Amino acid sequence: MSDETVPTPGRPAWVLWTGAGVLVVAVVLAVVLLVRGSGDDAAGAASPSASSSAASASPTASTAPSASAEPEPSATAEPGDGQAQPGVPGATPGPDGRPTAAPVALDAPAQPADGVTTQLVSIEPVTGEATLPGEVGGPSLRFTVSVVNRSGPALDLSAAVVNAYTGDALAPATPLLKPGGRPFPGQVAAGGSVTGVFVFNVPEAERGHVRLEVDLGPDLTVVLFEGSVPQ
Repeated sequence: MSDETVPTPGRPAWVLWTGAGVLVVAVVLAVVLLVRGSGDDAAGAASPSASSSAASASPTASTAPSASAEPEPSATAEPGDGQAQPGVPGATPGPDGRPTAAPVALDAPAQPADGVTTQLVSIEPVTGEATLPGEVGGPSLRFTVSVVNRSGPALDLSAAVVNAYTGDALAPATPLLKPGGRPFPGQVAAGGSVTGVFVFNVPEAERGHVRLEVDLGPDLTVVLFEGSVPQ
């Protein structure tokens, strides 16, 4: 008996070979599809990871507090805004922002600080003498001002300033050195008192309203003496 394949009766040999070829092609296609499907799964797994990272980065930026969430600073009163200033009770800011006490009568004492008293000892009509450029001689008033220090330490008067204002408009009066003008000494000792003499050109017609401003130093309240000076 020979080894050759005996064709099945009724089915040609080429049909058998054709069926085997189709089976081989189908197997190859199945393998290719399986390999391709595995690659797509791997790519799909990598893509969600990247999108997940981007998504996780986005909330971080969106959760940062906005500028509108910052608390607004509370309003505080500044010197010169109409609020009472440190020093003498009732003092309010003057034109330069310094604490300034309400005016007192020309013959009343004023208190620029605790333990410190200022008062007009005398007001004298004199004839002012022009001795420096800018001075104008003529009818004037000479004010003698005392400072009593019961505050404890010595009181520095090196920066003391005295000004006068006259008339309904309270126009600044021109200061003069003579006759008899004398500034405060450099300081007043604890428990001591000193005087200064200040001359201003004040025409007789403007003496119905006179204001004397005494500023003993930057740390003290400015005091005002105001009233009518007898003719």
